[in-house]
Amino acid sequence: MRVRPALVLLSLAAPASAQVAVSFDRTDYGAGNGPASVVARDLDGDSAPDLVYASTGSGAVFVRLNQGDGTFATAVTAATLSGANGVALGHLDGDGLLDLVALSDALDRVALFLGQGDGSFVEAGFVPLVGALVFVTLADLNGDQRDELLVSDADASEIVIGVNAGAAEGAAIFTQLLALDVGEPAPNVAVGELNGDGFADVVASATFYGWGDAFLGGPGLTFAESKLLPSSFGGGPLWVALGDVDGDGLLDLIQPEDDFFCTDIVVWKGQGDGTFGTNLYETLFGVLVALPTVGDFNGDGQLDFAARWGAQDVRGFGGQGQGTFWPSAVSETGPGVTSIAVADFDGDGDDDVVTTNAGTGRLSVLLADSETLSSYNNQLSALSNFPKTHHMALQIGPDHAGELYWVLGSATGTVPGLPVGGFNLPLNFDGYTQFTLLNPNTLILGSLGLLDGAGAGKATWSLPSFTPLNVVGLTLNHAFLVLALPSLAPTFVSSALTLTFV
Repeated sequence: MRVRPALVLLSLAAPASAQVAVSFDRTDYGAGNGPASVVARDLDGDSAPDLVYASTGSGAVFVRLNQGDGTFATAVTAATLSGANGVALGHLDGDGLLDLVALSDALDRVALFLGQGDGSFVEAGFVPLVGALVFVTLADLNGDQRDELLVSDADASEIVIGVNAGAAEGAAIFTQLLALDVGEPAPNVAVGELNGDGFADVVASATFYGWGDAFLGGPGLTFAESKLLPSSFGGGPLWVALGDVDGDGLLDLIQPEDDFFCTDIVVWKGQGDGTFGTNLYETLFGVLVALPTVGDFNGDGQLDFAARWGAQDVRGFGGQGQGTFWPSAVSETGPGVTSIAVADFDGDGDDDVVTTNAGTGRLSVLLADSETLSSYNNQLSALSNFPKTHHMALQIGPDHAGELYWVLGSATGTVPGLPVGGFNLPLNFDGYTQFTLLNPNTLILGSLGLLDGAGAGKATWSLPSFTPLNVVGLTLNHAFLVLALPSLAPTFVSSALTLTFV
């Protein structure tokens, strides 16, 4: 069937204002045998976040110093610890330098190390803890500028809190242990101020079918009886993160809920009294999603989050400033993602991502690359590293939720474009345009679909391994067209997205 340009029944609105897209450029670093946990903070005072990570099989904790541009120096052993499966950084002794705690479930202990301000650490004793120790973090719970120790014990379904007594060094730093009873083992713990009383509160996730717990802090490191976290899906919150995603000054709750088959990502609105109310965002995915970690990846001032996608990839979720999100393209990292940390590694103002990948024994550093959609260009190598993929994303807001989007292409340019109904589609009609029109979701996966609740859509163009080398120098152009349903009246057209093979 042959389709002539006159049969493309479109009436295009003027282009909307440019949106900010985000993608990630990945660099891998060796991380020993079975890397299990990573944190990112500035250890040596150069304002560039460095990496500290535990490698369970290697029996060690390693440091990689940031070289100031988002690349990292050779790994240095910071501590030797059999079965190291968790790390956290904070302030133990009040000298202003970042200190280190390292968890070892195999040895039933948390080892303590005092920072020297240059990326190195000195051993300072340990805290014995018997149980299944699955998570460790540090947080100042009483406002004395020294951090308390928080450890999740899966055997006892407890959050163990080590009270920082203010000793100068050594195991005496934590002389008192408190326990918060949770309904079931907690994969992680988040700390934040939920009810405006000036005391830090503790939020614990759940393992399977529980609802998680929020413990409201009070004077003298006391905690009120736990409040159950909300849940709207078949399983409990496998991980929890806190952040003000709707701009009202109150911390909101981000959590994946799992029923063993797929995952719901849910964002709950903080009420300011330690409870969570309205469901701000909920999207059901056909893969398991875990480890949500907040940051601003596209520099628009809105809080985003990144999460493990399936077993081996990472996906970003761009915040719209109202507690709603649009999912970005999936970034490959490799099998066995065990932890995610967020920081601005390259100093460009956009937060970046680092993951530990147990299946490959490496760290994946994902540097965020944000560009306005109207100037979004990309190059794809046609000579190596097959298959190569090119991701295209659209985000135009919840007013367009549920509308139909269509990605069309042109191999012959964008000017003068295709005039239809007095408007201009920035694509010249040619054989490639006809192919994308008649074969949606084939060469370009996701080229025809419905915008999600945040008005976001995505498509992926893949370059297969059998591509002939004569595509080098070829430029393809694509554009998103959005149509209202059921009328098919156009409501949005993007600027052209250019893909050049090099």
